[in-house]
Amino acid sequence: MLSARSHRIIEAFAEAVLDVPGGKFTHSVTQAKLASLVDQQLAAVSRDSRILFLIILYSLEWLAPFYRLNGHRFSRMSLAMRRRLVESWRCAHWSVRRIMRRYLEALIISNYYAIPEVAAQCGYAP
Repeated sequence: MLSARSHRIIEAFAEAVLDVPGGKFTHSVTQAKLASLVDQQLAAVSRDSRILFLIILYSLEWLAPFYRLNGHRFSRMSLAMRRRLVESWRCAHWSVRRIMRRYLEALIISNYYAIPEVAAQCGYAP
């Protein structure tokens, strides 16, 4: 359902939010196929929710060049720059940016921890 570009943006955001591999978790964002999992989840929600998700996702992508006037879209930024941008949205004065970040982050994190191997590493294996 989502385009390849949307998948790249999701993976870039997930890499910025999740600090893996390393530590306890060994599944990287690309190994986990996180964008595909988010895509599957979005297939089960209403059309309005999918449109909202895409608006938020592409807002992140296309507003990123204005972050410190770096000129790069979010998916093309270095990992360090993406992390700084995501962190700046966490403590932004404008509440809309904070809400958009939390929305994307909730989708990413819930899908990452729903992967059976990752859940097992957390000790949640049934």
